[in-house]
Amino acid sequence: MKKMKTACLLLNGEMDLRQKFYEKIFKGYKSNIYCADGGLKYAKAFGIVPKEVWGDFDSAEEDELDWAEKNGALLKRFDRNKDKTDGELLIEYLKEQGYEKIIIIAGLGGRTDHMLGNLNLAFKYNGLEFVSEKERVMSLENETVIEGIKDKTVSLIPFSDSVKKLTLKGFRYPLNDYDLKRGDSLCTSNVAEEDKVFIKFQRGKVLMVIEN
Repeated sequence: MKKMKTACLLLNGEMDLRQKFYEKIFKGYKSNIYCADGGLKYAKAFGIVPKEVWGDFDSAEEDELDWAEKNGALLKRFDRNKDKTDGELLIEYLKEQGYEKIIIIAGLGGRTDHMLGNLNLAFKYNGLEFVSEKERVMSLENETVIEGIKDKTVSLIPFSDSVKKLTLKGFRYPLNDYDLKRGDSLCTSNVAEEDKVFIKFQRGKVLMVIEN
């Protein structure tokens, strides 16, 4: 199976610098790490020089920018009066460069408006996965098969008025052609009980949260 072209993108949300968890991720994508503005502080803390840093640089410190540039990172500065966030501009660029999957670090926590805005991007751009030491978050296609999450807690959050004919197989609490409505908590804290689980729905928008 062909390996997906993958980038790692650091944003300015929350990140536990004590976690060894992130070192493994950075090691896997070392030549394809990008930062949006304040995400640079996390790269510097781990000693990881990003390929590029984008932003209006209202969050990144000058010493961090100097460090990145001296070590070969490309800095791309934008005016503050722009129509998209620094993160979205970079995601858009990475998609244009042919990256099929983007692992987003520090896209959760922090400011609520930024976090919700980030999560909404998962429905605009395919292949986004928000990762922290606690969880993985991604949008779902109409038919999705997931392997390797047996015994993990999985929650499905509707991001549309309804999710039509939702079917779940391989879970502790299966469903068959259920109409999940916005605000319903029925699909919160389910558990994967099989090595391979199956999720299918007719239409709607669903965000999936998997515990790490």
